[in-house]
Parts: sequence; C-alpha cells; structure tokens
Amino acid sequence: MKQTPIKLGPLALLLTVVCICLVTLSILNFTTSRADDSMSRRYADTVTVRQQLTAEGERFLYEADQQLAEGGTLTTTEQTFEQDGYTLTVRLTQTGDTYEIAQWRLEKQWEEKNEMDLWPGL
Repeated sequence: MKQTPIKLGPLALLLTVVCICLVTLSILNFTTSRADDSMSRRYADTVTVRQQLTAEGERFLYEADQQLAEGGTLTTTEQTFEQDGYTLTVRLTQTGDTYEIAQWRLEKQWEEKNEMDLWPGL
C-alpha cells in the first residue's frame, strides 16, 4: 500500500504566525489593562482628595450655621483648605441673620512637567 507524505510546511508556518499574533495581542492587552488600572487608581486618589476638601468646606458652613443660630455674627467669612496640591477657598457674605456663599472654588495648581527633552536646540 502506497502512503502519501503529509506536508506540514505551510501548516507549520500558519500556526507560527497565529501564535506570534496571539502573543503580541496578549502583551498589548496586558500593558493596556495595567495602564488602565494605574489611571483609575490616580483618578480615585484625586476624587478622594476632592471629597475630603468638600467635607472640610461643608464643616465650615456647618460652623457658620451654628454661629448664626446662636444669634451671633460670623467670626470668619473666608476659609482656605489645602491638601495634596488642591486648594478649596470658601468665602461667605453675611446678610442679616443668614449668609450667602460668595465663593466656593476648588482648584489645583498646575505644574509643568518637562521630562521629555525631545529637542535640545541648536
């Protein structure tokens, strides 16, 4: 009985290309998911700091409410809270026995990062 030889050359080449593509895609998937995780952690830290500053501002408003409820006047009309580069400024104006929030400003000082020196100049 005559057997025909099986040629594995093209099949082996195809499987090699498929394996290389799968490895490349898995590496890209891993690095992308790691970058997403890092970004989400930084965003969570930012949101936490902003919420903590907002809570501080709310405590300041509560104290202002307590002072006015006791029949007094506001002793402090402006307060600044700072944490991790963020600044919350709260300014109140008293009108009779109530107050208005004149300013509620939450900001972060922008710092230029010049780490990529792509063109040193001539």
